[in-house]
Amino acid sequence: TKKQGEVYKAFTSWKYKEILVWGWGSGWKSRWIATIVTITCLQYSWIAWLVGRDNLKKLKQSTRLTFLKVRKENWIVKDVDYTINMSEFVVEFANGSRIFFVDLWRYPSDPFYDRIGSMELTYSRLEEWQEIESIVSDTVSWRYRQAIKQYWIDPCTIITCNPKKGYL
Repeated sequence: TKKQGEVYKAFTSWKYKEILVWGWGSGWKSRWIATIVTITCLQYSWIAWLVGRDNLKKLKQSTRLTFLKVRKENWIVKDVDYTINMSEFVVEFANGSRIFFVDLWRYPSDPFYDRIGSMELTYSRLEEWQEIESIVSDTVSWRYRQAIKQYWIDPCTIITCNPKKGYL
């Protein structure tokens, strides 16, 4: 669609550090951004995406399923083109690129998201932003360094949300 084209053009222009994609829950946001994540992982070796949502259960029930549909529709084969480590919830592609699915709930024992602190990332996707603490965007952006100089690409955070009164 036109909107999907605009998102892809903004992402590939490398002009933006953050891109906000919002709209009602029709499924196009998740599906299209899962496609962008998959394309870049196949295109560039050794890059790393963080895909986060407020809790792991939602990531497994919706986001992961969307990624699996995108891969199946595009004939990307599990255990050939990529593998999934379910205990750590990481997808690794044959070329070394990775997608880290991360629970972004703000736990009292980790108020500053130190669990993200050791990650080396290229991009991130923060899903359903209205459910996540605002500190997450800053914390994630501090972790950008994986393969950025190698490919001369600029890191970017794609944020998705549904419209909500008084939000953003």
